[in-house]
Amino acid sequence: MIQFKEWHLTWDGAPVAMQFDSGSVPLEIRGELPEGYDWEVLMEAPEGGLNILTLEQVSGGGQVLLQREDLPQSGEYAIQLRATARADGAVQRHSTVVRVFIPRSLSGDTAWPEIPAKFTELEQRLQRMMDHPPKAGAEGYWLLWNEESGGYQTSRLPVGSGGPKGDKGDKGDKGDPGSDANVTKANVIAALGYTPRAVSAQVATGTNITLADNTEYRLTDVTTLTLAYPTGDFECWMRLTFAESGNITVTLPADTKYIGTAPDFKNGETWELSFKDKVLAAQKVGEGT
Repeated sequence: MIQFKEWHLTWDGAPVAMQFDSGSVPLEIRGELPEGYDWEVLMEAPEGGLNILTLEQVSGGGQVLLQREDLPQSGEYAIQLRATARADGAVQRHSTVVRVFIPRSLSGDTAWPEIPAKFTELEQRLQRMMDHPPKAGAEGYWLLWNEESGGYQTSRLPVGSGGPKGDKGDKGDKGDPGSDANVTKANVIAALGYTPRAVSAQVATGTNITLADNTEYRLTDVTTLTLAYPTGDFECWMRLTFAESGNITVTLPADTKYIGTAPDFKNGETWELSFKDKVLAAQKVGEGT
């Protein structure tokens, strides 16, 4: 228990609470608290970090119900009361500082919870990209979501024209190699929404591959391919050229998320794939789709 008398705090030595106690133990301040103030408890953890809690005035003093996040560490906590005058909200007075001991719980110590801002921004950006997939524009080009303007913007990636799907015709003669004119650096960056890093490793073979960070895969004459994701964040790129004949089977991890629709691979096609933390953007080479 902590005693308050004439703006001085003292501790009787009994444990105030155990580390990680949550919603079960009130921090009690006993004594006559002057009227006309709003009261707060300032708590400083053993390894640093200041927490500010609202003190509820009760008969004989005040109290605050401690939560798990208020007691993340074991050791010596510094406690001080701060009173703010209700009359103008500007006049403040502080008590002396008292140090109390919080014993360790068997679940161990943790740091003050904090999610890095960059991670939160990336997570939000990926979610917005998934919420706004590419759309076919009226002028025959893909509409891509623009983060800065908060709306869709016409890209230089053609959708591919055509009327209603007709009956399947006879297979024609193999033509000359097509052009990759649509697959330019600027178009790929516009489609992905970010600039890929320089590749540090290249892989040209394999049918059962666990993807690696910052790696480029160039596979040819593909019929069967099974992919798995590594542990943690990663970013890699893949160019797949499929065999002219035979059954095409590409197995992606079940937790894959897509920018746009999932790819549909067929014989004789070449595809560019970009993976970033289990999010896939895929584009067929030569047709812009």
